[in-house]
Amino acid sequence: MRSETGKGLTWGHSLADWEERLLVGRGRETDEFRAFLRGANDLGGARMLNVTGAAGMGKTRLLAAWRTIAEAEGACWLRADAGERATAEDWLPALLRALDAALPQDGEACLPAERRSEGSDSLMERAIEKLVKLCGEQPNGETVLLAIDSYEAGGALDRWLREKMFSRLPMRLLVAAASRQPIRLFAREPGWSRLLKTLALSGLSAEDVRRYAGRLELGEELGERLWLASRGHPLTMALAAESALRHGEAGSSVAGAADLLEQAVRGWLAELPNEEAREGLLHAALMRSFQRESLSATMGRPLGWEAFDRLTGSWATERASCGWTVQPQLKEALRALYKRTAPLQYEEARGRAAAYALEALRDRGSAGATGRSGEAMSDLLYYAEHPILRAHYRAVESSAYRWVPLEDRLLPLADAYLARRREGAAPQSVACADPASASLFRYSLSSEESVLRLADIGAEELRDERAVRKLLLTETGEAAGLAVIWPISPATEDLLRRNPYAASYMASKTPGALDALYRGKSAFIRTIDVADLSDEGLRHASFRLLLDCLYVYETLAASPPPLTFYADSHRSVGFEAVDGAGHPAYGSRHGMADVYELRLAGEHFARYASRMIGLPAERVASSPAAALAVASGSFALPAPQEPLTEREREVALLLAEGRTLADIAGTVFVSVVTVKKHVGAIYRKYGVANRAQFMGVLLQRT
Repeated sequence: MRSETGKGLTWGHSLADWEERLLVGRGRETDEFRAFLRGANDLGGARMLNVTGAAGMGKTRLLAAWRTIAEAEGACWLRADAGERATAEDWLPALLRALDAALPQDGEACLPAERRSEGSDSLMERAIEKLVKLCGEQPNGETVLLAIDSYEAGGALDRWLREKMFSRLPMRLLVAAASRQPIRLFAREPGWSRLLKTLALSGLSAEDVRRYAGRLELGEELGERLWLASRGHPLTMALAAESALRHGEAGSSVAGAADLLEQAVRGWLAELPNEEAREGLLHAALMRSFQRESLSATMGRPLGWEAFDRLTGSWATERASCGWTVQPQLKEALRALYKRTAPLQYEEARGRAAAYALEALRDRGSAGATGRSGEAMSDLLYYAEHPILRAHYRAVESSAYRWVPLEDRLLPLADAYLARRREGAAPQSVACADPASASLFRYSLSSEESVLRLADIGAEELRDERAVRKLLLTETGEAAGLAVIWPISPATEDLLRRNPYAASYMASKTPGALDALYRGKSAFIRTIDVADLSDEGLRHASFRLLLDCLYVYETLAASPPPLTFYADSHRSVGFEAVDGAGHPAYGSRHGMADVYELRLAGEHFARYASRMIGLPAERVASSPAAALAVASGSFALPAPQEPLTEREREVALLLAEGRTLADIAGTVFVSVVTVKKHVGAIYRKYGVANRAQFMGVLLQRT
């Protein structure tokens, strides 16, 4: 809070100061509002700012913050909320009352709507007259800003205002409207696409929630638990924090927050227009990103274009690099609700989504297969069950950092990064949480430990063109990370055998195993270092590079520093320690360092995918394309040697999806024993002996 005292300061100043401090995670929106105000006199600029978001996302709080900004810059602020199912006749008297307060010299009291006999056109004329007068009375031509909360509640009010009233407003008058759904424009309104700017509110990040807890002096652990319970939902976070402040019961306040969040999620679903849209949103929340085809596969049936358009046009979704995605915090809350209320359906849908993600990886190593780089591996590992992986992965799903090849012109930047990291070594701490399992993970690194990933990395290694060398850059072009990855090949064998961090791995391989590494695409990760592991964006950037490596290479090896953070990180992605390959290269004080290996070639990849995403091995080995075809209704079973009965055909289609016998029994409402009889008949009619052979028949004919 402000420390200065003296005349002119009021309780209102203190309140405003606290409101400003506790508004976290809305820097972009406040910057956009300031730019909106600055463009008030620009004829081609936006005249209406529409902030949208689900209930409890902080729209009303943001309007209050905007008021403080507007008044600090000399603007006049009017507030006239739309209210529940408002019409023009309901809303215009509220506007007139706000204008009467702003123009007290008029001396005209505005009566409630029910006591008026005037129609909307008459009310509108008087409102416009007063708005023009108010704009004319502003000193130095300052802006007048009309704020309308609950704007979507009016429905037809929006069309009426934009068609009849807003076009007649003075240029110095701007409108800020808060609504759950974004204002929908029609093709015949091209001009409005220039006058209207939409800001979609997303949930708060884990760091935002920690910052909020810190400003209330609630402590680090409660900050983490607030994040777990609220998943970044601002209202849930604020209510839980207030309960903890009042009663000092951190645990019960967080438990209560989870209940509040579930109530909010149910309310969000109820706002969607129909059951198909609600079902679509629940299934979209299971996916990293989605398009209509992938969402249909996850749902197990085709999703109509109209429902898809409604879903992607709602406040709940936003554009992603590969289609659309559900807002991150809403996504976690929807997943939790779906899993708790319909666990069997949830697992079936998650399995279908994971099977679809496998399609992008089924032909690993084929021509053009690396076009999407780590994106395809990201899609697959999104369904991983490891809580530490989920905690690292989902804290930040994108970042402003980018990896670039370490070209000669960037070598001075890399040298400077090495020097800066070593000279400025400082303790680092990592805190991350997995909402799905309500798990907290904390790691601490000393100053010395924070730079161990750069041990013995020097100018010579950075300039060896046999290595894959990358530099992580910020948006301003500064170095924030460094990576060196050595391909394993006859050309690098001698170097790797002499390198103290890789030598034990090379020595652990028989000549036959080395030949296999040379024939495939293999690499040893010497380092993937970022400047500050406590920065979630930097951690995410290092994780994304690792995913790129998982996609490109068939065998990966690494020997990170012998610290719990690195061990947990590598194991969570699927690396396994190589027996007998430990070494003391990081120094006797740190103990023996393990060497980790991850094999992804051929049958190893099927086992890896099954282990990571929790699907039965036979389902991983089956064709995701066949499962998609079944889900979309386009799949046709190949002709058997003898005709199938209707029930046998139904069971065969479920087998093609990769369902277990118990799943099939529950779907067709018969016993597992009966399903086994049907499966035996199906195998006999297709001339196969087991499920693997049956799937082989499908693969050959799909």
